Amino acid sequence: MNRAFSREETQLGTLAGVPVRGRWIRGDVLGETRHEVLLGVLGERVELDRRAQRERPATLTGDRLDTFLDGRLLTVVRPVDGPQPSWDRISAELLEQP
Repeated sequence: MNRAFSREETQLGTLAGVPVRGRWIRGDVLGETRHEVLLGVLGERVELDRRAQRERPATLTGDRLDTFLDGRLLTVVRPVDGPQPSWDRISAELLEQP
C-alpha cells in the first residue's frame, strides 16, 4: 500500500486528517461504460465505525454513494450518466454514523 500511495500523484483530499490519493477509472474493458470506479489509497489506516460500513448496503437509497473502505483501500462506484461526486460528499458519507 505504501508503494501504491507513493505512485499515485493525484491527491483527492483527506479522510479524518489522512491524505487520500487516487483516480477515477472507467469500467469499459468488456464493452460500453456504465460505471466508473474511484480507487483511492490512504496514507495510513483510519479507524471508522465498521458497523456503519456493514449496515450501509441495507440502507442504500437512490442518492447514496456506493462506497467501501477496507484498510487503506477506498472504492467508490458511480454510474457514468451523472456528475462525479465531490470529495466532500464522499468523505462525509464515509464518516457518517448510522
